[in-house]
Amino acid sequence: MRCEYCGSPQTRTLPAIYAEGQEVVINQRYNDGYGRGGSSNASGTIETRAQRQAAPPRKRFGIIWVLPTAYLLFSFLPGPMLLSVVTATLAYSGIRYNREEWPEKHDLWTRSWYCADCARISIE
Repeated sequence: MRCEYCGSPQTRTLPAIYAEGQEVVINQRYNDGYGRGGSSNASGTIETRAQRQAAPPRKRFGIIWVLPTAYLLFSFLPGPMLLSVVTATLAYSGIRYNREEWPEKHDLWTRSWYCADCARISIE
């Protein structure tokens, strides 16, 4: 695909940039045989700047809302009930966003192209 702004062929999809920006790091340390040091394993991922900029839209709902809502729904005191209503409203808002808005934003992200020459994003 050519950039719609400058016509350059130097374009890549945002999902490709996001996938390429992820680096897996594995760090292993072993005993040196003289009783010094120790063996340990550590692994993780490094998020590059390009990956952060090309990241997909995130969903808003998580388990963090389910547990407090479930706990507070079973409390029959006025204070916890009010907090329960607020938490349930926030949870519903997150669920609604994930069902109605997030799919459109994610689809738009998958059809987006980044131009390396003019640094603009085009939609396919």
